Amino acid sequence: MPPRLRLPLWLPLAWAVLISYGSLLPFHYVPISLAEGIQRFQNLPLLMLGAEQRADLLANFLLYLPLGFGLAAALPGRSPNVAAGLLAAILGCGLAFAIEFTQAWFPNRTASLNDLIAECVGSGGGVLIYRLSAASMARWVGALTRPDKAPLVDAALALYALAWLSMALFPLDFVMSAAELDWRLNLQTGFWIHAESAASPFRLLVGLLVEFLAALPLGALLARRAGLAGAPVLTFLLAALLSTAMEVLQLLMISGVAQGVSAAARAAGLVAGAALASGSLSTWADRLRAWRHPAWTAAIGLGVYLPLALVAVVTGKGPWDGLADVTGRLHALQWLPFYYHYYTSEPVAMRSLLATVSLYAPLGALLALARLGRLRLRGGRRLSALPAVLLGFLTALVLEGLELGFRDARPDPTTLIIAPMGVWLAFRASEWLVRTVLELHPQHGHGPMAAGAGLRAWASGVAVPLLAIGVVLSHQWERLQAEVATASIVPMAGSLPSPASLPPVQLAHFRNERPRLPAPRPGEQHHLDEAWLKGQRHAAEQGRPEALILMARLEPGRWPLDALRESLLAEQPAGRWQARNLSLAYDWLHDQWAPTEREALREALISACDDATIYIRREALSPYHYALYAHPLQELLACSIALYRDDPRANALFNFAHHLLETRVRPVWEQVMADGGWHEGREYVGLGIGRAVFQVPALWRHATGLNWFAELPGLRGFLDFLVYRSRPDGTLMRLGDGNRAHEVIADQAALALEYRHAAAYSLANCLEPGRPAAWPWGPLADPALCAPEAVQHLDRSRAFRGIGLLVSRTDWSPEATYVTFKAGDNFWSHQHLDQGSFTLYRGGALAIDSGSYGRRHGSDHHLNYHSQSIAHNVVTVTDPADTVPLPRGSVEAPRPIANDGGQRRVGSGWNLGRAPLDRGEWEAAFESYHTGRWLATHASEDLSVVVADLTPAYTNRWSGLGRFADRTRRVERYVRTFVHDRAADIVLVRDTLKLAEGDFTTRWLLHTLDEPVATPAGFRANVPPGAGPGRAGASLHAVVMGPHPVKQVFVGGPGREFEVDGRNYDDDGEIQRFLATRPPAEQEAGAWRVELIAPSAHEAEFLVALLPRDATADPSAQVQRLATPDEYGCEWDGGGRRLRWWFRAGEDLPRIERQDAGGDWQPLTLRLEPAVSPDGSLQDERTQAATAAEPAGVPR
Repeated sequence: MPPRLRLPLWLPLAWAVLISYGSLLPFHYVPISLAEGIQRFQNLPLLMLGAEQRADLLANFLLYLPLGFGLAAALPGRSPNVAAGLLAAILGCGLAFAIEFTQAWFPNRTASLNDLIAECVGSGGGVLIYRLSAASMARWVGALTRPDKAPLVDAALALYALAWLSMALFPLDFVMSAAELDWRLNLQTGFWIHAESAASPFRLLVGLLVEFLAALPLGALLARRAGLAGAPVLTFLLAALLSTAMEVLQLLMISGVAQGVSAAARAAGLVAGAALASGSLSTWADRLRAWRHPAWTAAIGLGVYLPLALVAVVTGKGPWDGLADVTGRLHALQWLPFYYHYYTSEPVAMRSLLATVSLYAPLGALLALARLGRLRLRGGRRLSALPAVLLGFLTALVLEGLELGFRDARPDPTTLIIAPMGVWLAFRASEWLVRTVLELHPQHGHGPMAAGAGLRAWASGVAVPLLAIGVVLSHQWERLQAEVATASIVPMAGSLPSPASLPPVQLAHFRNERPRLPAPRPGEQHHLDEAWLKGQRHAAEQGRPEALILMARLEPGRWPLDALRESLLAEQPAGRWQARNLSLAYDWLHDQWAPTEREALREALISACDDATIYIRREALSPYHYALYAHPLQELLACSIALYRDDPRANALFNFAHHLLETRVRPVWEQVMADGGWHEGREYVGLGIGRAVFQVPALWRHATGLNWFAELPGLRGFLDFLVYRSRPDGTLMRLGDGNRAHEVIADQAALALEYRHAAAYSLANCLEPGRPAAWPWGPLADPALCAPEAVQHLDRSRAFRGIGLLVSRTDWSPEATYVTFKAGDNFWSHQHLDQGSFTLYRGGALAIDSGSYGRRHGSDHHLNYHSQSIAHNVVTVTDPADTVPLPRGSVEAPRPIANDGGQRRVGSGWNLGRAPLDRGEWEAAFESYHTGRWLATHASEDLSVVVADLTPAYTNRWSGLGRFADRTRRVERYVRTFVHDRAADIVLVRDTLKLAEGDFTTRWLLHTLDEPVATPAGFRANVPPGAGPGRAGASLHAVVMGPHPVKQVFVGGPGREFEVDGRNYDDDGEIQRFLATRPPAEQEAGAWRVELIAPSAHEAEFLVALLPRDATADPSAQVQRLATPDEYGCEWDGGGRRLRWWFRAGEDLPRIERQDAGGDWQPLTLRLEPAVSPDGSLQDERTQAATAAEPAGVPR
């Protein structure tokens, strides 16, 4: 009878306890009746799993393998019989049933038939592995007591290889379809250095070192089993082949990270391990016995290890804030073991555990060597590991304690458990390895290599991969720092070209004469304001460079330039003002400088221009992002124009400026500002595009004759946008990131002068006459254009289709009703997940954009609430399984983000990739950035209608594949109709949704400042009067009309203002403290929301009329509900006419009727909006049919 491996019963029982603990973590118990628990268990769903969820399923299978194995090995019996195996499988499956049933009382856990099947199969798989391997394992265990342990070394190496391969391929989440393979290949941003792992150069190097060391035993196994001793070239080729194969397998895994430097490091480790194993074991035993100072060597190792461990722990943890608030930080920690691992996926949790064990394992190995050195490396009693374990605990305690002082760190008390375990394992393994080598008899057939024979070949076999790593790192370091700091979820492999790589520019009308930059014209100084000119003279006398340049231009020969030259050439970083001033001094005063002075200025200006180019390229500044327009683009343009054709180096810089402007900036402006408008929130308009929208075209036109002002209608439309984004109280509309209620746009007055736009010019506070409106020299202020009443002649509604924004108001008085509706694409920068959202203002903010940008971009409040859909007046569809955390690198644990049921996470703030560098990159990632389109519109004097398809905001082809950004697949079709009847002063919102298969909760949201109250027709929200125009106070009356009954819930109040998924994200009170410091106009964070919850989990229809009124009298009777067997809708009168609105369930477009003077009902037509390709061109019918679903219910 074959021997049987026996295990004590406490081992599988302990493993069962660990499984139960991890399956019920974080122990949020909710009492329910036993009957309800049984009912929930009977209705366990069979989920359609995405790729990452398949990985979790496989992790459940692997979790139960040891349980089945342990139970089969612990049950009584003389051999692994069928009955014992069947009993072990039943016990393991029974535990799975018990845990899945118990999870009904722990709603944070998701129970499903998928988990149950995987766990039962895992238990059976463990039993099967035991039956197949029990005899071999028993022989291995028996070898521990035999004198000859040489076979045991090979067995240990083989076992290590199996464990290494399992960890390298965990969680075995290979792609299973062509779509997943396409997604995975798009996700790979590079081969040699993967973006995610290169985010921290220190961690990249540490990771490569770990790869190298982990491969050493594999190399030893390769040499001993394949007979490669003395064959370095063959070993190198085989190591390269195996390492490359591993990276290919990583490329085929959903969670895999494929990078060439890892393959090189692993190959070097294999070759080095083979080289080390080429000597006989007796030779190694002799070397160990001859080792004179192992304790000293271990002490030196500890001296190196501890500082490196400290650096590894604190790297990337933000600034040091000190330990003053250590009590508060300790109080905020979750002390439940493995609590933070619950908020990650199983693969990430496993990598985190392995990273922690790897960090502390060297401590155990070094301490084992020190203890063995004291015993002179000879046999004897087993060493006590207690001192090593205690030291490991204390080291972890110190390192984790230090993390309390770093702003972005999150100490994990679980480390105090994992670290001592890692130290103990390394201590015992090192002790066993040394003792085993010393006790082995000399082996024949693997003798030491002759002195010097093959030494150079072995060295080259290790050096070649390491040299490849060094070359790649050195050549790609600048790119790493500039572009790889954030890993892209869409392929963004492009970069801005170097100036030298661009072809020469051919401009027939370039201005060669000076000045090339806009400058005061001859005689213009007589039209300047005397007070302003006097101030410039005074500033010039004080030595201010910009004033000196201006006065030397206006009054040549009267101002000494020596001090100006010395100031401009002084050693200082080429910052914003130096580059600008150098450009103006070189260009405006070109003829006033001596040749040697001009040469010196030219060299300084080339250096400044080169710095501007490097900065734009290194930071990968995007034309979609405000940072490019804050000043770098203007500086680059000014200096390259001033230098062009004066120096070959300058010509290359001008080529780059031309490339950036004409091939990247202009197409983005044509896309976003198609008819005016800009996508970024509030003050970011003024910080960025508002400083470039006149300066850049003016600089370009003056130098090249290319007239963007005449060619881009969106530039004039941008002035309309600045007017329409101003609410009746004079503050800015609330969309996207931002804190400020007012914002001065630097280029507004100059652009208004260019287009003679009186309303925009007056909104810019009408500059004093005789003053230049923009840098470097804009048009002079014109008092004739100052006409505040001009705004009254503008339309009361305006559509900015480039950004998908409708703005409508009843009139231009402070008492007007003002509404916004947003439904368009995402352009990455400082936008929220708010497609389909609306705001409503009258006498105060009635339907608001909730939350606060606060003091910190990326705070818990900002990411979990303010920028997510839950903070906006939209529809959310909540899937309990939508819990994939925000990825933050291969070492740092992902960040849990609240499951708000909202839209796909795309754009800035999520650290999922850099901004597109041009329109082409945006179009290449169209499926990520496409978040909505207008299907149909109606625009007349008193009525605005938009029907918008919002499906892509919630769903794309990657939704349901387990990606954080694209979320689970919940919405198959979603269309919102938004109506503003300015004559009746009524807003109508209709939503129709078709949902995917699943148990979802659909909520219609509206946010308010004060607590809403229920009314017979729906609800009412009030806003009290405030100081200033447009703040007389008002009420918003909502008429909820179905077509199906909905559950109405009010969420909010103290402690629940920003609640998502059961938690209030107020940053521990910081948001309220911040709001208390802001002016009243900037305190519209809100405290309440109305939720209308649909009764069906498969489809939803909402129809709500909103009536803003001055008085609290209920006007809901003005709106009457309509219903027929096939249609539902409503009608109202106002403005001397009556309107009817008809909808069919599941169809997109409404049927609108208007009653004429004779009492007859006449149809109102909707204009069908053409489908638009990613490149902005209109699609023909065949393309449209292939790429976008036609609106349901289109009139034929």
